[in-house]
Amino acid sequence: MSELSSNHLRSDLKSSLIPGEDSRGRAFLPAGAINHICKRATVYEQLLRYYIDSEAFKFIDYVCNTRKPAREVFCILVLIDKKQWSVHVPVFNFGISEEQGQVYYRFDKETIMPWLSLDKKVETGGYATVERLEIHPDHCRSTRHNTFALKILRSDIEDIRAAFRQELTVFRKLRRERHLVELVAAVELAECQFMFIFPWAEGGTLEDLMNQEHVNRAGTCRGLVEALETIHFTRTDSIYPSEGDLGKDYGLHLDIKPSNILYFNQETEASPFGTLKLADFGLMEFHSLASRSRKSKKGCSAASQTYRTPEYDFNHAKSKKVDVWAMGCVFSELLTWAILPHGSVDEYRLARTQDPSVTRAGGENDKNYECNFFQHHIQLEATGEATISVSKLTTETDRLSLQVRGRQVNSNTRRVECHELCQVEVPKLKPSVLQVQHEMGLGVVAKFLAFVEEEMMHPERVQRADCQRVIEFFAEHVDKAVNRSKESSS
Repeated sequence: MSELSSNHLRSDLKSSLIPGEDSRGRAFLPAGAINHICKRATVYEQLLRYYIDSEAFKFIDYVCNTRKPAREVFCILVLIDKKQWSVHVPVFNFGISEEQGQVYYRFDKETIMPWLSLDKKVETGGYATVERLEIHPDHCRSTRHNTFALKILRSDIEDIRAAFRQELTVFRKLRRERHLVELVAAVELAECQFMFIFPWAEGGTLEDLMNQEHVNRAGTCRGLVEALETIHFTRTDSIYPSEGDLGKDYGLHLDIKPSNILYFNQETEASPFGTLKLADFGLMEFHSLASRSRKSKKGCSAASQTYRTPEYDFNHAKSKKVDVWAMGCVFSELLTWAILPHGSVDEYRLARTQDPSVTRAGGENDKNYECNFFQHHIQLEATGEATISVSKLTTETDRLSLQVRGRQVNSNTRRVECHELCQVEVPKLKPSVLQVQHEMGLGVVAKFLAFVEEEMMHPERVQRADCQRVIEFFAEHVDKAVNRSKESSS
């Protein structure tokens, strides 16, 4: 075997290197190229440089065994170690079976990823970046997806490994659901880089969808509620040893908003319009009914301020209904987009910024404005068992706003039982939110929006609907209307 032949093999391997799109732009050698170049005859010729004929022939079967990485090792030796990371490139098994759909990979920090292209970088709340990803086909064994979303956690976030493990744990606990985004893989590069791989949503997010021309998609809302119910009834373990554990560890998403709902317009099996999927579980928590945490407005993340629930502002306990409120806010915008003229969502958001954040019974309103869905209302409340003359109240407005044990006192009332009058602060829906319902007219969509505002967005947590109640409403009203529409068009 001549030195010329050896150089020819080395040259073939080097010329087959493909420029990569990892963070350092390093090249890699596709698995298919290794198999194509290192055929039995080529391997045999190279082995003859070091072994007698009988030994070289014996080693061919070992080197060319597809079940072992011997071909990769052979290429590394040919390239004299300088290109070993270019040869030893990971192969991902994505979705070969339901059990293999979610996989955790850990690689050396020098590992070169077989990325062919990265584009459409999207910032996601300072926590991570998301890019559209294509993987070399020799290194991606997937039966369902061709394009992926690569989510890379920002290296400067506090305790990045703990954040990575928390989000990975969430996906491991969640059962598969059509309206929950699927985790394809979680990848760790020797504690220096942490990333998640998801299917790519060709339609972008719900926020992107609502910037386009509208169509009626009220029926797709049910799937999001079912996905939310899946989260709410996910526990830390799928099987508990005793009945006493059944009340523990329910999930809360805590960051529901249009930009965290993905639009897979390529998935048309169940609907010609595609599928909406709930995503971004970086803030998700598990809690028990006995240990609900309290969180003030100060602790609420800025990304969620618009869709935050009144419980945050009033320092009340968190529950599953925090997510129901946020989903109701999203639905009110989605229905506005679906039914009213194009641009109505922007007008709706602008109108909310013109409603004061605080209102008072005396008519003096706060000058602070924001785009959320509720306001603080300050009113008088009577307590105790003594009596007081209504005429002693300072203004007619005070008399009209007086609350006694939760019931309104009208201007004809002369005396009420009370010990003292005090000012209380309660949450109320903004007038602009209530106004949207009047613009919807009649029909099932108007009924749906009324339900959203009256039950999903009820300012008081105790009176707010849960996921099961929302699904019951869909079954009774929306599903029937959708089925009638399908029958009439067929």
